[in-house]
Amino acid sequence: MIEPVYSPKMEAYISVLDKIQNFRLKRGIFPAEYTKQVNLEIAGIRKRLMAAAHRARRGELIREMCEKDPQLATRLHRMQLSKAYINTFKRKRKLEDQIAKFDSAQDDRP
Repeated sequence: MIEPVYSPKMEAYISVLDKIQNFRLKRGIFPAEYTKQVNLEIAGIRKRLMAAAHRARRGELIREMCEKDPQLATRLHRMQLSKAYINTFKRKRKLEDQIAKFDSAQDDRP
């Protein structure tokens, strides 16, 4: 029996990516334009799945580094909290602008 190298999640990504790596809809079954659109969608799915696999692997590596270095884990957690705090204010400002536009549009109506 072979000892696994990757986590079950990464092994699943690798298996699925291997299956769809060269998958394409064959010509002649459907109209050419339709086949082209389907193949573009398949390429997009492949790209999103690859990006998800990279994010999952990067997350695993960061988790391993944090287990080895608790100080790094603390700094990383602090950075994530700061980023969430800033993004909350950005989201609040954007919503306030949208509400103001909506209210001004309501005032302009007869």
